[in-house]
Amino acid sequence: MSLDVDVQFGIEGEDIPPASAFRIWAQAAMEDDDQTSSLAIRVVDAAESQELNRTYRDNDKPTNVLSFLFDLPPEIEESHLGDLAICAEVVAEEAQEQGNPSGSLGAYGGTWCFTSSWFRSHGRCRR
Repeated sequence: MSLDVDVQFGIEGEDIPPASAFRIWAQAAMEDDDQTSSLAIRVVDAAESQELNRTYRDNDKPTNVLSFLFDLPPEIEESHLGDLAICAEVVAEEAQEQGNPSGSLGAYGGTWCFTSSWFRSHGRCRR
């Protein structure tokens, strides 16, 4: 599988993994897929997460991950899986609650495992 991962940072911090880590997790999650695809990941702060959650999910609070599946009509030949917004602050809080260091790669890796499972179980867009 070839996966083009666009990683964007709407927040800065020493505890946030580098773009390369997110690319590795995405490639690992999709390694059994035989199509060429793209995925956008944006690491956001609580305010941006809350705004996205309010706008698209009608839930007025920040959340760990928002996922947006991408679905085009079959006649358009593009394979974009979707977009993810990962809230660094919520992931750090959840990591502390689970006994992980807030900046650990494991905290984000666990979030990534959850998110990739969600994509698989909710039927990603296939061309």
